[in-house]
Amino acid sequence: MLIINVEKCGGFDRAVKVFKKKAKSTRLVEELRMRKTFSKPSEKKRAEKLKAEFKNNWMSSHQEEN
Repeated sequence: MLIINVEKCGGFDRAVKVFKKKAKSTRLVEELRMRKTFSKPSEKKRAEKLKAEFKNNWMSSHQEEN
């Protein structure tokens, strides 16, 4: 949980800005989106495989250009 003291930040607008920065750096929003729905372990493995395959293909295509 992120805790931000509004008085120390110097106002509400500044506190919101600090909150957004902290949330982005801790990947809080991404985790909340992932936990929104349940995904089976097999679905997670499949998604990781596809992501790795995409990265591999992308890297190999860019290395050939140089």
